[in-house]
Amino acid sequence: MVKPRLTRIVEELFAIGGNYDLAKYMEVRRKLVEFLQEEDHVILSDDDKNIRLAKDLIRFIDADIVYARETDNREVYSHIKSFLKRMMDKAESSNWNYDELRLLVSSIHMTESIEQAETLFSKANAGIIAFKRRRLTHYLEGALVCNMIARILDAKHFDDDVTINLADKFSSMVIWLENLVDNHKNSKYLEMLWQVTKVRRAIFNKDSNGIFELCDSLAQYDERLKQMMINEVDSYLAD
Repeated sequence: MVKPRLTRIVEELFAIGGNYDLAKYMEVRRKLVEFLQEEDHVILSDDDKNIRLAKDLIRFIDADIVYARETDNREVYSHIKSFLKRMMDKAESSNWNYDELRLLVSSIHMTESIEQAETLFSKANAGIIAFKRRRLTHYLEGALVCNMIARILDAKHFDDDVTINLADKFSSMVIWLENLVDNHKNSKYLEMLWQVTKVRRAIFNKDSNGIFELCDSLAQYDERLKQMMINEVDSYLAD
């Protein structure tokens, strides 16, 4: 069982809603380090789920901070590698830990390859389906699809020897997210993901017409999110 103190830290992390607020990320990281320092006096084994989860969350924060500053995934993956490899080995029929599932959804854009992302996407989606009767999962589903869209965009620019049709995969993910938004019209969070995706769709199609106006629309959610997406546009379309 996850300890209540760690549960509160986990909830604080996922409530941030993205890597555009790095100060909050660093505050959560500090709390996780303190948690580990205190727990190590009692439990020394990485096999303990509290220790493992706290360490995975720190790795995720470190990876996502790099991702916020870089478009090349190689350094990002080095931080989150151990967690993603463990998820690759996880049987799809396994009982899912909800915090582990949320972490996988939040990490899908950090994979080593688009093929690895496809495998983990299927596993994460199966995990989401398993929780549908007990929790509201459309937020997780939206984040999963949005992050997969980001990974496909990254693959188009940086991955070598891609074995899938990126254009078809990108289009199917965009349609998936659009349908999800249509089915949950009152979700401000899903609408934000859709606005972010419209920017990434323009980048993918190399359509710079109106792309910064799309970025400007993100200021209604957070000015830092707007600036992050402007930086992403500049990075991908620099050439």
